[in-house]
Amino acid sequence: MNTKQILFLSIFLLAGCCGAIAQPKPELLADNEESSATAPAKYKQFLLGGVAGMTFGDFTELRLSALIGYRLSRSFSAGVNATYRMSWDKQVTSSQEEVTATDNSFGGGAYFQYNPAKEFYLMSEYSYQKYNTETTQGKISRDVNFLFLGAGYTKELSRDVFLNAGVKVDVLNDQDSPFSDFQPFFEVSIVAGL
Repeated sequence: MNTKQILFLSIFLLAGCCGAIAQPKPELLADNEESSATAPAKYKQFLLGGVAGMTFGDFTELRLSALIGYRLSRSFSAGVNATYRMSWDKQVTSSQEEVTATDNSFGGGAYFQYNPAKEFYLMSEYSYQKYNTETTQGKISRDVNFLFLGAGYTKELSRDVFLNAGVKVDVLNDQDSPFSDFQPFFEVSIVAGL
């Protein structure tokens, strides 16, 4: 199997298993509806949020993402995101000189999140990034694909606003990726139902 087939199969399998960006919360029942434990609950279907992330090590990175999602069910959601990354990378040249490279990266992706419990989530995300690296030896551009799997904690801040904090790893490990294999990515996001 080539990389594209593996990527497609992974996304297809993950889509069946994962989904949601925030733990759903029932909207308040209308005044004329009877409030009971068996009354059906409505959920705000559209989600809007932002993510701040960081990775540490020889390759240090700060990430900012904006996301738009759709709640598929009480526990599953999916959506898209746009991401900006700024990073600093310590590299050793062929002459054994250590240089620091600065990357500015733009990209986007699609995510799925599943909340098996109120305060816990599992997620998958495909992401494409275009890295533009500047070093003392010149500029380099490269395209990198990521396939993240992760887990984290969800905290309800208000009726339709949630805080997510978690960790994810890249299981695709693209040969052009600036990261070590399975390096953890830490993220905090705030998501609101619309």
